[in-house]
Amino acid sequence: MILLMALQILLALLYFYTAPFNMTVSIVSTLIINLWSILSLMKIYWVNQELFFTKIKILRLIFLITLFALEFFIYLTPDPVSISAVQSFINDAEVFITGMLVGALWQDQILKINIKNFFKKL
Repeated sequence: MILLMALQILLALLYFYTAPFNMTVSIVSTLIINLWSILSLMKIYWVNQELFFTKIKILRLIFLITLFALEFFIYLTPDPVSISAVQSFINDAEVFITGMLVGALWQDQILKINIKNFFKKL
């Protein structure tokens, strides 16, 4: 989990450093909140892995909301598309690690879903 969080921070910083769009105030402030939430999650996990999922409810929600906000603010920039293959690779790697981290952070809620009852309701 710590490795995923560290990779997320590294790839997010690398992605936004090489971004082909202008860094607006809204993107920078949302990125700072996003990185703060990941660092806070890392600290909680480092201190006590057993109580991790009981203490992170608000932090993982902040992380998820800031991910959506970042995508929205990037969409509003004039040129949100990667220009080079390196930027595309960094973007793809960051999205891949983000997906794994979101799944890991929400695994306790995902595993609570009763699949039988879920499909019966459909």
